[in-house]
Amino acid sequence: MCPCSSPLQPQLCAPREAILSPRRTVPLSQAEGQTAAEVISRCPPGIPLVMPGERLDKNILADLNKYGILQVNVLE
Repeated sequence: MCPCSSPLQPQLCAPREAILSPRRTVPLSQAEGQTAAEVISRCPPGIPLVMPGERLDKNILADLNKYGILQVNVLE
């Protein structure tokens, strides 16, 4: 495992279920413990940082903030 890689986040629901579920946009400061509603990636290179259905924890939120992502869509 690459030393810069973070461990995989718990998948709380299937990606399809997360994508099709009602969602809301929240600032990162309110997203800890929530479930991602969509793919969250940094462009470039466009490699996903978070997949739909994954729990957002403080470590991944810190990474998102570092990349300038300030809001995320989470499940309602």
